[in-house]
Amino acid sequence: MPPIGLHLALFIRLIDLGTQYIFDEWILRILCYWELCLGKMDDGQPFIVSQEYTNTLGRGAKLKEHLEGWHGKLGNEAEIDLGSYLGEAAMINVTHRTSSAGNERSEIIAICPVPRGTVIPPQVNPSVLYSITDGENDTFKDLSSYLQEKIRGSAEFSGRHPTKSEIIERNVRQASANALESKSVDEINADLAAEFNGDGLE
Repeated sequence: MPPIGLHLALFIRLIDLGTQYIFDEWILRILCYWELCLGKMDDGQPFIVSQEYTNTLGRGAKLKEHLEGWHGKLGNEAEIDLGSYLGEAAMINVTHRTSSAGNERSEIIAICPVPRGTVIPPQVNPSVLYSITDGENDTFKDLSSYLQEKIRGSAEFSGRHPTKSEIIERNVRQASANALESKSVDEINADLAAEFNGDGLE
């Protein structure tokens, strides 16, 4: 897990999760990944931090707060192309948080611009952009099984709004599958960020 504090990072992945069932309502969600430029894991690979957001730039939204901290005041929501930010650098403030299930995970609490003159190391991991309208394309197939199942459960992908009992059954199935899998660091980060317990949802 990356240390707490301010980190130079690159925005490397944007995953559209579609409309997800959270707290008895349907909410548009996205998952963003950041590659930390300095400091490595034991295997020499850069740390990856992921953050899930409600996909809105409305007043009080965490996504709006983070993007404006990074790029300044935003214009019309329809004009914002998050995918165009892939590969860009920022300073991200990371903290650790323990969920109600007892899992410790990283969380981004703020994003701000990189100071002028900062040397940006080259990106290690490839940029990835997935839209819910892409269906089960090659990018989808490269996602972790957890994310594939989560996306398949979206209102857009399933073609209907599942019932609450179906959502619970799906989450139990995902938890069982995750326990049996041997995951990469990226997949573990994705699972933690996408944890279906409501902690940190904005």
